[in-house]
Amino acid sequence: MKPDFDGGGVSGSGIRLSSLTTATLLVIAACGNGESTEGSTGVPGTDWERTEERASCDSYVPTRQPFFGELHIHTAFSSDAAIAGTLASPADAYRFAKGEELPIPPFDVEGNPDRVARLGRPLDFAAVTDHSESFGDFPPDATGTLRMCFREGAIVDDSECDPAAVWSDIQRAAEEHYDRSSVCGFTTFVAYEWTGRGRRPERPAGSLHRNVIFRNAEVPPDVLTADTAPAPEDLWSALAERCRDAEDSCDVLAIPHNSNLSRGYMFDPLNLAGEAFTEQSARTRAAFEPLVEIMQSKGDSECRPGVGTTDELCSFEKINRTGSTFQPSDPEQEFQPLSFVRNGLKEGLQIEEAIGVNPFALGFIASTDGHTAAAGSVREPDFPIAGNFGLPDSTPAGLLTDEPPGGVEPNGGGLAVLWSEENSRDALFAAMRRRETYGTSGPRMVVRFFGGDYSEDLCDDPNFEMEGYRSGVPMGGILSSESIGQAPSFAVFARQDLGTEDFPGNALQRIQIVKGWLDSEGIAQEKVFDVAGDPDNGASVDPETCAPAGVGFASLCTVWSDPEFDAEQRAFYYARVLENPSCRWHSYVCNDLGVRCEEPETIAPEYANCCNPLYPRTIQERAWTSPIFFSPDAGRL
Repeated sequence: MKPDFDGGGVSGSGIRLSSLTTATLLVIAACGNGESTEGSTGVPGTDWERTEERASCDSYVPTRQPFFGELHIHTAFSSDAAIAGTLASPADAYRFAKGEELPIPPFDVEGNPDRVARLGRPLDFAAVTDHSESFGDFPPDATGTLRMCFREGAIVDDSECDPAAVWSDIQRAAEEHYDRSSVCGFTTFVAYEWTGRGRRPERPAGSLHRNVIFRNAEVPPDVLTADTAPAPEDLWSALAERCRDAEDSCDVLAIPHNSNLSRGYMFDPLNLAGEAFTEQSARTRAAFEPLVEIMQSKGDSECRPGVGTTDELCSFEKINRTGSTFQPSDPEQEFQPLSFVRNGLKEGLQIEEAIGVNPFALGFIASTDGHTAAAGSVREPDFPIAGNFGLPDSTPAGLLTDEPPGGVEPNGGGLAVLWSEENSRDALFAAMRRRETYGTSGPRMVVRFFGGDYSEDLCDDPNFEMEGYRSGVPMGGILSSESIGQAPSFAVFARQDLGTEDFPGNALQRIQIVKGWLDSEGIAQEKVFDVAGDPDNGASVDPETCAPAGVGFASLCTVWSDPEFDAEQRAFYYARVLENPSCRWHSYVCNDLGVRCEEPETIAPEYANCCNPLYPRTIQERAWTSPIFFSPDAGRL
């Protein structure tokens, strides 16, 4: 028997109460909404309080449920999106996330769209993260005369380009679409993107972008930009002064993204001034940035073959640019190891060994970074419709080019998944803070990952999740020699995306556990273990029809113990869940064009990338859980 998780919760992705155990239902009845239940029941204690006026959620699960959403989406309030033809406002993005249609550029002279996108399944939550640097006005053109901004979906002249008014529009849209009723059908977060860059004399500039996510409607009166807060340390300091340390309920976190375009600055042990982490600065970073975006439309940031790893599965959705999406693609250039999350986690272990605090003890999410306001549009066949960059993605030739910023290299991005008692801002924010999160490359797989002291038959226990909490910690948690007292075991469960009637979910192939650790000489190492499923199941997909073949698994569950565990070594463990192969988005474009790679003489030059081996026609969609960290010293992370 395996844990029974079923879709059909708040908006199609929560756990139905009918699938919960009797013991869990008794706990719900006993504790009510929002009360701590920590103790021998195996139900985690509630680690949040309500900071806003709203109804309690009808669907409240003490053992938590998965909510699927988007924490990185741009609208016409971002200059790059508007220049690419996007007209949608933050309110339009939220409407789309809830299931309404969204016009996609280009638009004709009367404002009619060339394309209309719609989600097959609504999201549970979303945050619009427009670039704060373009709030109020856009950069001038080559003549120095262009100044414009968007207010409530319309272009306005220079006199109305007021950053405070744009910020108010964003807050208004978030409030309008936040469901404060007991249905808790959709949650919004007030947010923006800080678009900072990193540079030191010895290295060209790289991306250091962060999405700034506020817990509730208590937010500062203005936003921070790369001009007002040029370095990440400036961002954290100003957020502390304007929000966390203010005498109200303001709380905030920042989520780094696109570390793959950071040229190694994202996980550098030195800051932009060349200073090493101190205990205090490491604590500050860890407090403000508990999560990292492991995947988005500009590529997977987990790892890269040959860049600190021999893991072949790290070749997934690579973008061959290093400092900006506007650079030419070059797979042969040098890629900095500390641009990738797994290497950053290993670097964090070494810093912790030296100073006692790990600044890179990061949980994982994924999102889209879409620039057409199509929040959560991640299905591969939908990418040619919603695209990512607006006008550049509006034709087959534009989709298949290898010219920046769009083209064949980007992808639809992924989803953020938060394990939370209910779908409210306070509860979801607490999940982010404690790192009980995971990211997917698009599919809505349900994944649980626990570390602790578990019996080998836990997967047969109907109280799987309760035992997971009772005898250990969930994804994002910390184990130590003091708390576990022995070699830990890890319990991992995954259920395939159930899909929809017109787009069924794909079967699972296997679960892996990725381990990173410091060896006896203090050198960071890594290893990938196959722990469930079958990597040689023979499953495949025909790229010319996208028809799958072979067998897979509807769900997988196992309890695994590290055969090489050493209680004296710092380590992290995260689960990676892989689906059977499926078609990448550009296969659908190439198939619609009738491209046949076995007949190269018939292929138009602008469609040549259909047959370029650099861009595989098939992929293995996946999920990555937040790591569980092991420290020989209790409480040092």
